[in-house]
Amino acid sequence: MNTNNIDYQPQWDELLSQTQLRRTREQNKWNHIQQQPKKK
Repeated sequence: MNTNNIDYQPQWDELLSQTQLRRTREQNKWNHIQQQPKKK
């Protein structure tokens, strides 16, 4: 069982980093949208 956990860890890290990357990208996109002057 412990071996399985060790095997699984890298995939979990990968998933975590991907989620964080996506979150950062989303925030950047929103910041970009908010910084643009609103067109009337």
